Amino acid sequence: MQFELGPAALELDKRIALTEAARNAALVRRFRKNGLSKALAQYTVLSHLSFSEDHQMTQIELVRRLRVSPSDISRLVRSLERDGLVRRVAKSPPESGADRRLRYVSITDQGLELADRMVPTTLNFTMDLAKAFTAEELQTLLGLLARLQARAETLNS
Repeated sequence: MQFELGPAALELDKRIALTEAARNAALVRRFRKNGLSKALAQYTVLSHLSFSEDHQMTQIELVRRLRVSPSDISRLVRSLERDGLVRRVAKSPPESGADRRLRYVSITDQGLELADRMVPTTLNFTMDLAKAFTAEELQTLLGLLARLQARAETLNS
Protein backbone atom coordinates (compact mmCIF):
# COMPACT_ATOMS: atom_id res chain seq x y z
CA MET A 1 0.00 0.00 0.00
CA GLN A 2 2.82 2.46 0.83
CA PHE A 3 4.34 1.94 -2.63
CA GLU A 4 0.96 2.56 -4.30
CA LEU A 5 0.74 5.97 -2.59
CA GLY A 6 4.20 6.98 -3.81
CA PRO A 7 3.31 8.58 -7.16
CA ALA A 8 0.18 10.24 -5.75
CA ALA A 9 2.12 11.54 -2.72
CA LEU A 10 4.77 13.01 -5.01
CA GLU A 11 2.07 14.63 -7.15
CA LEU A 12 0.46 16.05 -3.99
CA ASP A 13 3.75 17.62 -2.94
CA LYS A 14 4.26 19.08 -6.41
CA ARG A 15 0.69 20.47 -6.57
CA ILE A 16 1.00 22.10 -3.14
CA ALA A 17 4.25 23.82 -4.15
CA LEU A 18 2.91 24.94 -7.54
CA THR A 19 -0.36 26.17 -6.03
CA GLU A 20 1.45 28.19 -3.37
CA ALA A 21 3.80 29.71 -5.95
CA ALA A 22 0.93 30.60 -8.32
CA ARG A 23 -1.17 32.05 -5.49
CA ASN A 24 1.71 34.16 -4.18
CA ALA A 25 2.65 35.46 -7.63
CA ALA A 26 -0.96 36.37 -8.42
CA LEU A 27 -1.43 38.11 -5.05
CA VAL A 28 1.76 40.13 -5.48
CA ARG A 29 0.61 41.09 -8.97
CA ARG A 30 -2.74 42.20 -7.51
CA PHE A 31 -0.94 44.24 -4.84
CA ARG A 32 1.23 45.96 -7.45
CA LYS A 33 -1.80 46.68 -9.59
CA ASN A 34 -3.25 48.49 -6.57
CA GLY A 35 -0.08 50.51 -5.97
CA LEU A 36 1.32 48.27 -3.24
CA SER A 37 4.94 47.41 -3.86
CA LYS A 38 6.21 45.58 -0.74
CA ALA A 39 7.20 41.92 -0.66
CA LEU A 40 4.50 39.45 0.37
CA ALA A 41 6.32 38.58 3.62
CA GLN A 42 6.37 42.27 4.58
CA TYR A 43 2.62 42.53 4.01
CA THR A 44 2.14 39.49 6.20
CA VAL A 45 4.01 41.15 9.07
CA LEU A 46 2.01 44.36 8.63
CA SER A 47 -1.25 42.41 8.53
CA HIS A 48 -0.50 40.56 11.76
CA LEU A 49 0.48 43.79 13.51
CA SER A 50 -2.55 45.70 12.24
CA PHE A 51 -4.94 43.07 13.63
CA SER A 52 -3.10 42.53 16.93
CA GLU A 53 -4.03 44.11 20.24
CA ASP A 54 -2.40 47.55 20.52
CA HIS A 55 -0.98 46.99 16.99
CA GLN A 56 2.18 45.42 18.37
CA MET A 57 3.77 42.10 19.29
CA THR A 58 7.20 40.72 20.05
CA GLN A 59 9.45 39.39 17.30
CA ILE A 60 9.15 35.98 18.95
CA GLU A 61 5.36 36.18 18.57
CA LEU A 62 5.81 37.07 14.89
CA VAL A 63 8.16 34.09 14.44
CA ARG A 64 5.51 31.76 15.89
CA ARG A 65 2.61 33.19 13.90
CA LEU A 66 4.39 33.41 10.57
CA ARG A 67 6.32 30.17 11.09
CA VAL A 68 9.61 31.62 9.95
CA SER A 69 13.05 31.82 11.50
CA PRO A 70 14.08 34.54 13.97
CA SER A 71 16.64 35.81 11.43
CA ASP A 72 13.90 36.11 8.78
CA ILE A 73 11.78 38.21 11.15
CA SER A 74 14.76 40.37 12.10
CA ARG A 75 15.44 41.05 8.42
CA LEU A 76 11.76 41.82 7.68
CA VAL A 77 11.38 44.10 10.69
CA ARG A 78 14.62 45.93 9.86
CA SER A 79 13.37 46.55 6.31
CA LEU A 80 9.93 47.72 7.46
CA GLU A 81 11.52 49.89 10.14
CA ARG A 82 13.81 51.50 7.54
CA ASP A 83 10.69 52.35 5.48
CA GLY A 84 8.94 53.88 8.50
CA LEU A 85 6.20 51.24 8.59
CA VAL A 86 7.08 49.71 11.98
CA ARG A 87 9.22 50.65 14.95
CA ARG A 88 10.79 48.59 17.70
CA VAL A 89 9.58 49.48 21.15
CA ALA A 90 11.89 48.48 23.99
CA LYS A 91 10.08 47.38 27.13
CA SER A 92 13.35 47.52 29.03
CA PRO A 93 16.14 50.13 28.94
CA PRO A 94 18.49 49.65 25.94
CA GLU A 95 21.51 49.51 28.25
CA SER A 96 20.06 46.42 29.95
CA GLY A 97 21.30 44.36 26.99
CA ALA A 98 17.87 42.68 26.65
CA ASP A 99 17.43 40.36 23.69
CA ARG A 100 16.19 42.44 20.70
CA ARG A 101 13.75 39.66 19.79
CA LEU A 102 11.89 40.37 23.05
CA ARG A 103 11.30 43.97 22.06
CA TYR A 104 7.90 44.82 20.73
CA VAL A 105 7.40 45.60 17.06
CA SER A 106 4.75 48.27 16.66
CA ILE A 107 3.10 49.33 13.42
CA THR A 108 3.30 53.06 12.64
CA ASP A 109 0.47 55.22 11.30
CA GLN A 110 2.07 54.94 7.85
CA GLY A 111 2.15 51.14 8.26
CA LEU A 112 -1.52 51.10 9.29
CA GLU A 113 -2.46 53.13 6.22
CA LEU A 114 -0.67 50.60 4.02
CA ALA A 115 -2.32 47.68 5.85
CA ASP A 116 -5.73 49.34 5.41
CA ARG A 117 -5.15 49.35 1.64
CA MET A 118 -3.72 45.84 1.65
CA VAL A 119 -6.55 44.07 3.52
CA PRO A 120 -9.34 44.76 0.98
CA THR A 121 -7.00 43.78 -1.86
CA THR A 122 -6.23 40.48 -0.12
CA LEU A 123 -9.90 39.84 0.67
CA ASN A 124 -10.99 40.50 -2.93
CA PHE A 125 -8.20 38.26 -4.22
CA THR A 126 -9.23 35.45 -1.86
CA MET A 127 -12.86 35.75 -2.92
CA ASP A 128 -11.82 35.57 -6.59
CA LEU A 129 -9.69 32.51 -5.86
CA ALA A 130 -12.56 30.75 -4.08
CA LYS A 131 -14.80 31.21 -7.13
CA ALA A 132 -13.07 28.17 -8.63
CA PHE A 133 -15.25 26.01 -6.34
CA THR A 134 -18.86 25.47 -5.46
CA ALA A 135 -19.76 26.04 -1.79
CA GLU A 136 -19.75 22.27 -1.21
CA GLU A 137 -16.40 21.78 -2.96
CA LEU A 138 -14.89 24.59 -0.92
CA GLN A 139 -16.05 23.00 2.35
CA THR A 140 -14.58 19.66 1.25
CA LEU A 141 -11.29 21.29 0.28
CA LEU A 142 -11.09 23.15 3.60
CA GLY A 143 -11.60 19.89 5.48
CA LEU A 144 -8.94 18.10 3.43
CA LEU A 145 -6.47 20.96 3.86
CA ALA A 146 -7.07 21.00 7.63
CA ARG A 147 -6.27 17.26 7.76
CA LEU A 148 -3.15 17.78 5.66
CA GLN A 149 -2.00 20.66 7.87
CA ALA A 150 -2.56 18.59 11.02
CA ARG A 151 -0.54 15.71 9.52
CA ALA A 152 2.28 18.05 8.53
CA GLU A 153 2.33 19.50 12.04
CA THR A 154 2.60 16.02 13.61
CA LEU A 155 5.51 15.23 11.29
CA ASN A 156 7.17 18.46 12.42
CA SER A 157 7.14 17.52 16.11
